[in-house]
Amino acid sequence: MKKLVVLLPLIFLNVACDKINALINLPDTLSSMNGTMKDMSSTTNSMNKGMCTTNSGIHNQTLKLAMDGMTDKNNWDEFTPVPFKMMPFGKAFAEEATSEEIMLFFDATILELNEAKLDLSSDLSGNTVPYVQGSPELAATIQEKIAKYEMLSIIAGFAPQDLSNGPDTSVDANGCKVSKSTSTVNQIINKHILGDNSGTAGRFRNSALAFLALRASFLSGVVLTNWTLAQPLSNIGIVEDAINYTEKLDYVDKLPNADKIQFVAKPQFHTVAKAGDATIINQNLDLTTPVDPGQALAQWQAIQTGINQDLKVGQASIGEDPSQAAASLQAEQARVNAAKAVVNQYITSWTPAPAPKK
Repeated sequence: MKKLVVLLPLIFLNVACDKINALINLPDTLSSMNGTMKDMSSTTNSMNKGMCTTNSGIHNQTLKLAMDGMTDKNNWDEFTPVPFKMMPFGKAFAEEATSEEIMLFFDATILELNEAKLDLSSDLSGNTVPYVQGSPELAATIQEKIAKYEMLSIIAGFAPQDLSNGPDTSVDANGCKVSKSTSTVNQIINKHILGDNSGTAGRFRNSALAFLALRASFLSGVVLTNWTLAQPLSNIGIVEDAINYTEKLDYVDKLPNADKIQFVAKPQFHTVAKAGDATIINQNLDLTTPVDPGQALAQWQAIQTGINQDLKVGQASIGEDPSQAAASLQAEQARVNAAKAVVNQYITSWTPAPAPKK
């Protein structure tokens, strides 16, 4: 018993000493832990930078492939009524590019479009040799101009837009692109036209207005009239697609002073009637495209007519489980009712109707 009494204080003393030593060594321990945390943070930052670099590489490669497709002359043999061969590449570019990349491309291409192509070449004396009217060289040059116009139109038409004007989440806090943008059009309008409501519109303001003009023209004339609405609106999926595009057209048409927004390109060609002819004829290619504020209402009315004439609900679906037919019919009818309500709401919003474009 006496041995136990003597040992207990010694045990407690040893424990106390261990705790005191632990407290004395605590700063070193914390310092070591902080060093480990810094190493972990550095590793995480390196991983994030590596991921950002990878995303950037994928982004640039996507843009390059899209641009290669748009500039491939094999895809230039069909511009109207729908440039089907160019559209997949232009759509890919529009969905991947940032608002700044699109504005840079627009600004440079508009300048190039308006550039006067006066002469074909120069002779040995340095005298300019005009294009011959109807020559393959002149036809190829005009085709290139029209192709550039179509590129701009497709990109403008398919650029993503968030009609709720929510924040852009495609770039993280470090400026690293992490996903495709859903609000490219919003960014172009806010920065380069409105100046983020600060009266300091960006340097690409004129190109941004031209972008909107081509967007409205492409959505109305190509995507809706000659594609989506060129077929019967026989199922709710086609109707919803038409509504989606017309909402974006409606947005442009309802901008203040929309009738003053236009895209202007009038390249001029220096031509002669035949080789060696001294009579110079200036030939213009007018690609000017204004916004027609009445086109959105016309498309809403076309959708309404298509719904009333062609939309069928409850048609037998191949492969559908009969036990799910009732629920499927109910869900489809709800979508139809919602679509009709949206179309009616937009048509009513155009009262009174806009004056026809002169």
